[in-house]
Amino acid sequence: MEVARAEPWHAPTLAALLAKEMWPEIGYGTIDLDKVVENICACIATGAVFVTVENGEMTGSLGIRESEGWWWSRDTYLSEQWVFVRPKFRKSRAAFLLLKAATGFAKERGKLLVFGISSPLDMSRKEKLFGRFGRKAGCFYVSEA
Repeated sequence: MEVARAEPWHAPTLAALLAKEMWPEIGYGTIDLDKVVENICACIATGAVFVTVENGEMTGSLGIRESEGWWWSRDTYLSEQWVFVRPKFRKSRAAFLLLKAATGFAKERGKLLVFGISSPLDMSRKEKLFGRFGRKAGCFYVSEA
């Protein structure tokens, strides 16, 4: 399995994959394909989009972008926008390779990387993997309307 950086021309294909396979697992909000493409392009422009590929097939993807989201500071950091591994590749090294690429990218730039879990599926397994790449700094909750 290989890790590669996505280019802007990958955005529509990647957006379709994330909309079809990732978004249904998240379970909240409506999908706006144009916004997905815009976010992918923003990640490519201010951060990075990594994809894992095996035998010519995309197995997973991770997007990070520069953010200025702290209420107390103008400092920027890299914010993970998505981490997704296609279901049939979830026992592979794809997620590990994506997180390794993202944390390496952040370290090379001297930036803090904030990443988390937004899907309720397989929480304990994801927490264990994410813990290998950073420390737990909190969590978030969703209150249904």
